[in-house]
Amino acid sequence: MSHEKSEKLLVLPDWRTVSLRALCLGMFLVRMNVEEGLKRKAVTSDKAPQGLAESLDRYLKNHGVLASLSPNEKTLVGKPVGSWAMQDIVNTSWRAEALGSILWALTQFESLPPYDTPFVLPEILGKLGNPDDFPNRTTLRTPIELSKARNAAELWHWRARTAVVQRRGVAPPPGLTFPGIIAQSAKMAFQERLIPQPIDNDFPFSGKPYSKLSDAEYQNAGSIAQERHFAFNWLCGYSANWDETSTST
Repeated sequence: MSHEKSEKLLVLPDWRTVSLRALCLGMFLVRMNVEEGLKRKAVTSDKAPQGLAESLDRYLKNHGVLASLSPNEKTLVGKPVGSWAMQDIVNTSWRAEALGSILWALTQFESLPPYDTPFVLPEILGKLGNPDDFPNRTTLRTPIELSKARNAAELWHWRARTAVVQRRGVAPPPGLTFPGIIAQSAKMAFQERLIPQPIDNDFPFSGKPYSKLSDAEYQNAGSIAQERHFAFNWLCGYSANWDETSTST
């Protein structure tokens, strides 16, 4: 696992920057819902609900969100309503995990869901409430809390990537085995209270060891971990640029 930033001074985003990032993601996910609905109903962009584009545009401008969108977000938001590709919709849908993590960082959730439980989109969007007073209803957690959450996210993401390496048939480092590496990591992570009690010397996921996940479970597990890791790296100052935040492990 990478700790490349450990010896560098990390500059954490302030409370207002984090609040605006939450609003950006909230708007982005609302747009994703619209795009998904149009795709599901096979409605063409020229038949999109009248005034929808104007409504989203007003939201961006009226709540100070437009200037806080990342370049990648601006590109997608700038596309005509109903024109997103399905992959854009899928990729954006997983940003719910990033938004949920940020809302936890802003004390809108008492605890993070376990890593086998995704955030519920309507619930996290509901936490944003009125965008005008949202920042004033938030408090940013301490750097120590954020760092511990980041470490847990990195561990879960590392476990997902280790599964990828195993499935590709890559050999472990000389003198080691993947089960041994995983068992040692799980033991240490549990001792540090970063993961629940291991099952069969492995990270626990939905009541079974990570190594026993189905393909669908594995895909979900990896996406949850990656998005939370991404959000917490940004929250912990690993990058000032949202789009360029690294999730190396």
